[in-house]
Amino acid sequence: GEGEGRLRVEEEEDDHEVRLVMEGAGCRYGIRLDALLVGHEDWITGLAWRPHGYPDVGKKRQSLALLSCSMDRSLIIWRPEGARGAWTPRVRLGDLGADLGGAVGGNLLGFLGCVFSETGDRVLAHGFGGSFHAY
Repeated sequence: GEGEGRLRVEEEEDDHEVRLVMEGAGCRYGIRLDALLVGHEDWITGLAWRPHGYPDVGKKRQSLALLSCSMDRSLIIWRPEGARGAWTPRVRLGDLGADLGGAVGGNLLGFLGCVFSETGDRVLAHGFGGSFHAY
């Protein structure tokens, strides 16, 4: 309606940044960057939080973890580290270091999406070419 703003997402291909822009309503918003995930070499195409509540070996609950997948043909599991909570890559999965020619059924074009299993102990990703990868 009248006086309401409109939120728009802008992407910059040169620097791989995404910006949120508020149009109208005379409002100004600030966005705080909580974490910068440095580890992929191409676009991040999917993110998923690990479900809470299922036990790790020797622990009552699983620790907080984030899964990312990318067009660089990799998946990374991130966890916060130290008092400052900086997110660091703990596990890397995918076609790391594979030849660009790829094998039959390989993942030449990268991943489009990823998810943790319901129990948080497995990962499923789907590739650009329609393949599924379970880890």
